[in-house]
Amino acid sequence: MRHCSGRGASAADSVLLVTDNGDFVQVVRALQSKGCRVEVLGFENASRELRETAGQFIDGYRTTNE
Repeated sequence: MRHCSGRGASAADSVLLVTDNGDFVQVVRALQSKGCRVEVLGFENASRELRETAGQFIDGYRTTNE
């Protein structure tokens, strides 16, 4: 198993951020630079840069069961 922080078994190799805030773009980039796969769950008002930077953007409206 690959670990993105290099700290052994306590590290994750993927991260799911639940946010629309574009301020998290730097966090996404930092995690990606350490080998993490970063997915973002957000809504239509999510920052364009955040959507484009994340490895995958998941539309929060599509996750509900109606």
